[in-house]
Amino acid sequence: MANAFKEEAELPFTLLVDDTKETYRALEVRRGNLLSVAGPSVWLKGIKSIASGGQGRPQQDPFQLGATAVIEPGGKVRHLHRSKDSADNLPIAELLEVL
Repeated sequence: MANAFKEEAELPFTLLVDDTKETYRALEVRRGNLLSVAGPSVWLKGIKSIASGGQGRPQQDPFQLGATAVIEPGGKVRHLHRSKDSADNLPIAELLEVL
C-alpha cells in the first residue's frame, strides 16, 4: 500500500511503515471511535476525498487516527500534530514551515 502511494504521488523519499503501531504508541496517537472516524465532523471532507478519488477502503485499522511528526536526527520530536478526527490533517503550509 505504501509503495503504491509513493509511486502514485511520485514521492522522492523513503516511506516508513509501522505495522506494529509502536510509533503510534510512542507518540501517544489515539484510536478514534465511530464519531471521530465517520461522524458529522468528517463527512464533508470525506465526501470531497471520495469524489476526487483520494479515499479508498481502509487498508489497516480504520479507527487509528493519524499524526504528522517531524523528527530530527537523534530522535528529537520537532513538531507533532495528532489528529482529533479522521479529517484533521496538518495543513501542508504548516508542515513546510516546520520543515
